Amino acid sequence: MFNGKDIQRSIPDELRAALFHRGQDWEEVYWYRPDEDEDGPVDRHMSYSRRRKANKELPVPSAEAWSRFLARIEEIGVFAWESKEVPEIDRDVTDLSPRVWEFEIVYQDGSRFEASGPADERPPRFDEFCAALSELMGGQEFGAG
Repeated sequence: MFNGKDIQRSIPDELRAALFHRGQDWEEVYWYRPDEDEDGPVDRHMSYSRRRKANKELPVPSAEAWSRFLARIEEIGVFAWESKEVPEIDRDVTDLSPRVWEFEIVYQDGSRFEASGPADERPPRFDEFCAALSELMGGQEFGAG
């Protein structure tokens, strides 16, 4: 999916990664490519959210940062990850949120990759993926629990 020769066309339209930890704790990073409106292009946007912490607007990743990230997730094998079903929640417990991981990336041509599963069944090299995503986010730590 990554075309290292033309990074601008390889930068996705959207990227979303989320982890739902123990209890009601969660974290999410979200990127979307700017749209055009009547006043011109809308600013690019990357944000990081975590329960009980303020949402953060993150610096927009450079083309070089995207190039490193996209090459890294291909090397890790992210696009071979498969979704796994999340077990039903026992409604008699106080923790009603299942612990899951999710990743979605949407490209300019409309192609999409999505994968998700239980947090205790993370795909191979998931920690390396989190490190690559943290680097793309300008050092904001993602996936530390």
